[in-house]
Amino acid sequence: MQERLVNLQDKLVDNQIGISDYNAIKQRYDTEMKDLQQKRGNMVQLTRDIYDQLLYSFSFLKDLPSK
Repeated sequence: MQERLVNLQDKLVDNQIGISDYNAIKQRYDTEMKDLQQKRGNMVQLTRDIYDQLLYSFSFLKDLPSK
């Protein structure tokens, strides 16, 4: 995504696209970036939750009396 933004800026500097097109495309890319960052944050939280549950489960199983 970062590479796309750099390419977009290069096109603007080289006068291959106008400022209105640049702003419209950049806004779309910014929205996509925010969505990806939010999904990444959700995955990190899910991973942390699973890790915490595994620790609790292992601790619980370890403390069970053996036969």
